[in-house]
Order: sequence, then structure tokens, then C-alpha cells
Amino acid sequence: MTGMIERQTLALSEDQRESIRMFLQNELQHDTVTINTLEIDLKAIQMARMGVATDDASDPEGGAFAFEHSQTGAQQARIRSHAAEVKAALARLDDGTYGLCVGCKGEIAPARLEARPATAYCIDCAR
Repeated sequence: MTGMIERQTLALSEDQRESIRMFLQNELQHDTVTINTLEIDLKAIQMARMGVATDDASDPEGGAFAFEHSQTGAQQARIRSHAAEVKAALARLDDGTYGLCVGCKGEIAPARLEARPATAYCIDCAR
């Protein structure tokens, strides 16, 4: 290091840190349950598609299966992405950098953290 002191996490009390940790862990647990449920839904859609001769827009049932599969897969991808953000936030909480923007290293506004506890970016870097 060149004489600079690396900034650490916002001044959070132990109670605040524990509250944030519990919230993030609950979010991760919820995401995990949702991902597993969507996986079951995707398998059910695939099983239902097996009985359909074609899977195109001209087939009334085939198009619906394709749409439903696509929508469920996209929802699962969004939840997986959120779970990854939550895991990263927990890691930042553990390593003392929670509340600091991973882009500019500045503090993330407390109101932003309250609204989006897993965010890794300040409002300027998120744009």
C-alpha cells in the first residue's frame, strides 16, 4: 500500500451488523426455496411437453408450454442472480467492506442500503 488507509465498512454497531446478516440470510433462504420450487415447475413443464407432438406457436398447447417454460426459466435466472448478490453482500459483511461501493470505494448511502441491503454499488456507480 502506498500510505493510504483502506476504508472499512460503515460504522455499524454489532446489533446492526447482526440484523443485516439475519435479513440477508433470510433472503438467501427464501431465494433457495424459490429456486428449488421453480426447478420443480420447470421439470413439470418439461414432462407436460412430452405429451405434445409439436412445440410451436401454431400448436395451441405447444406455444403455451414454450412460453411458460421460458418465463419460469427467466424467473429462476433472476432469483439466482439475486441470491448471488446476497451471498456477495454477506461476504462483504464478513470482510468488513459492507456499505462501501465496489466501484468507487465510497460509502453507499444508508437509505440505499436500507432499500437494497444486498447492493454492491452507490447510486452513481449503479447508473
